Amino acid sequence: QAEDGIRDVERSRGLGDVYKRQIVYVEIVQDKAFISIVRGSEVPKKMRRCKYPMYKLFWRMRVAHEPYVGPLDAARTMGTRIGREAQTFEIGELVVTPIGPVDARQLAEFLLGLFEGIESRYGIQVKSYGRKVHKTVVKVQDMYQFVRMHANEPLIVFEPEGEPISKVADEVRSLLLNAVKRNKKINLMVGAREGVPVGIFRFADIVLDVAPSIVISTDYALASALIALTTAIHEDLAREEER
Repeated sequence: QAEDGIRDVERSRGLGDVYKRQIVYVEIVQDKAFISIVRGSEVPKKMRRCKYPMYKLFWRMRVAHEPYVGPLDAARTMGTRIGREAQTFEIGELVVTPIGPVDARQLAEFLLGLFEGIESRYGIQVKSYGRKVHKTVVKVQDMYQFVRMHANEPLIVFEPEGEPISKVADEVRSLLLNAVKRNKKINLMVGAREGVPVGIFRFADIVLDVAPSIVISTDYALASALIALTTAIHEDLAREEER
């Protein structure tokens, strides 16, 4: 019956050989099936010429994220959320950066949750994306050693003590565009329960506050930071892509 209905629509609309270039929507409501056929041009696309694929920028980012340690169930849950968050944006590398000694069991639970979240989101992306998907690489390194090792690369720290991104948007754009042109990694640093130590601020190129007077919970911190950067840099990247 569905095939007969499609043929009737073809004849009535004069679709003929161009039928394969149409989109067929099928909705099942209880015991009834509803079918509609629309032109592909009528369906809004997520990517248009005026948009820059931001995953190309996120691939070159290295995120230093303080682990969330505490009760085991909370550490595992928070790890899962942060893992999904990092993989959603396809961050090139996620470095778990504890500050000094931490409880090994709590850190282990956080890491297990992290891998669980990454695998979960990655599996969905592979099935639904029509392109290669980058799986976020995970490493562990002391936060101070991370800063020392990457001293010659751009570093943006996200903490409430920083400047509102609206105030330093030009500096952010300049820093990111320069890193892209020079093919350099971009380092971002995000805190958790303790936050990034103030002593590290002097090694950062920029310290940013993405929501003044708002304390963002750990499971939203990374996404908030990346969306703020996207808002600041997207138009410049889109113009460069057009050229």
